[in-house]
Amino acid sequence: MNSKHLGYIYSGKIPFYYLVLLFFFILLLFSVVAVLGFFIALAVGVVSIGVMLVRRLAHSKKIRSKRLEDDGRTIILSEDEYKVIDKKN
Repeated sequence: MNSKHLGYIYSGKIPFYYLVLLFFFILLLFSVVAVLGFFIALAVGVVSIGVMLVRRLAHSKKIRSKRLEDDGRTIILSEDEYKVIDKKN
């Protein structure tokens, strides 16, 4: 059995064109991620604006349907909206 373990280490320098290719690859990857992030942010913005508009329209109808006295706390019912039931003991 061979007891000599040889390890080969390449100590040469990286060629310049590898660095250029690496730079362009990182730049391409960054631009793709930026474009995807832009479209995701645009979609989230459109959805949030839509939710805000729906809530505002639904909320305005709800406020118009409330009937309050001048103090804003008591609901006023007309006579045909309630019925008095006599409790029998």
